[in-house]
Amino acid sequence: MIHIASVFDTNYLARALVMYRSLIQYLPDARFHFLCLDTAAQKTIQKLDLANVIATDIAQMNDPELMATRGSRTPVEFAMSAKPAWIAKLISSDIIAPGDQLILVDVDIMFYEDPKPLLARLASHPISITPHRFPKSTEAVMSDKVGIYNSGLIFFTKMGDAVRCAQEWRLQCIKWCSTTYEPGLYTDQRYLNDWHHKYTGIYDIPDKGVNAGTWNIATFSVQATHDRSTSQTRFLINGDPLICYHFHGLKLYFSQSGKLLAYPITIHHGGIYALHLRELGRAYADLEALQAGWTFGTAKNPGILRLIKQTATRMFRSIMPVS
Repeated sequence: MIHIASVFDTNYLARALVMYRSLIQYLPDARFHFLCLDTAAQKTIQKLDLANVIATDIAQMNDPELMATRGSRTPVEFAMSAKPAWIAKLISSDIIAPGDQLILVDVDIMFYEDPKPLLARLASHPISITPHRFPKSTEAVMSDKVGIYNSGLIFFTKMGDAVRCAQEWRLQCIKWCSTTYEPGLYTDQRYLNDWHHKYTGIYDIPDKGVNAGTWNIATFSVQATHDRSTSQTRFLINGDPLICYHFHGLKLYFSQSGKLLAYPITIHHGGIYALHLRELGRAYADLEALQAGWTFGTAKNPGILRLIKQTATRMFRSIMPVS
């Protein structure tokens, strides 16, 4: 059995809907475990009546140690603290049977191709993680500062050290989880640097099309092909199929005509982002049908001058070499 776990609040609900839809088409039997950081998010998920989804309010999680951190952390820091706690609770329970796969997926990730071949390959590894693959010029500094690995997509198989890893990660993040850099510490993510030394069976996923993202897409060669038989666009990242992309930092807004758009400076590849924005537009329309005026998770319209400046910056960035 495959289980998907995500943590989000109302501001990220539209993105969660896109992530869910991008996966359920390929994994119709998967179980989705959504931890909602506010009651409104849980109620909205329930109204959407999504197949195979269990939406749990943070209070129902019954983790007093986690909840005790909420008052001293920003909403982002608390969300990052909740991710390991949610994974630890699920994988330690009977909900996840021995041999089941539990995948932690940030909701700003969208899947572009069927992940089943990847999941079959990862099933024999207790823990599989994705390196950031920063540009060579900044790799050493960034890997030490924010982490070698990205914590937005982690694959667990309930075997070996998987349960112990999740439980210890939870304790670490309850003790310290901040967006302020400290030596050897950064949010929930920097802890992953030590996993190879602490646990057995850690697998570094070599596929460049798995959890590609804002931080590395400029370093890759991206090729787009259109499949006429399916009317789908496929992307190759240095020759590897783009399985999923992480839209970290994407900033959304509504135009004066009501169209959902993104700040140009937060778009790092036209084709990849265009498909994601299309699905986000669909998600916002569905949420608007439930609650008029749904704009949660969007920023203010940047205005024409700022848009021009950002577009110019993006064009300049695209022609600059990345080492």
